[in-house]
Amino acid sequence: KKAEDEDKLPESMLPICLGVFVQMLGEGIAISTIPLHLISFGATPLQVGMATSSFSIMQMVCCPLIVSLSTRVGRTVVLRGCLAGATLASCLIALSPSVTAIILSRGLAGVFA
Repeated sequence: KKAEDEDKLPESMLPICLGVFVQMLGEGIAISTIPLHLISFGATPLQVGMATSSFSIMQMVCCPLIVSLSTRVGRTVVLRGCLAGATLASCLIALSPSVTAIILSRGLAGVFA
C-alpha cells in the first residue's frame, strides 16, 4: 500500500494539471480557427502562415530559457507564470484589431507554451 501512496499525484497539483489541460485544449482549438479569423481580417496566405508558425518558432527559441529558469526558481512558479502568460496572450489574440497584432500575440503565446 505504501508504493501506491508514493505513485499518487499530490492534491496540490490537480489545479495546475487542469490548467495545463485547458491551455492545451485552447491551443488545439486556436490552431484550427486562427486561419479563419485571419482571413476575416483580409490576411494573405503568407500572414496566415506567419501567425501559425510564430507560435512554434517562439516556443522553440524560448523553451530552453524557460527550462533553465524553472531549474533556478522552481517548476511550479514557472508553470503558473506560463499559464498566466498564455491566458494573457489568448486575450490579446481575441482582442487584436489587426493581423500584425494577432501574429505578435501568437508569438507571445509561444513564449509561454
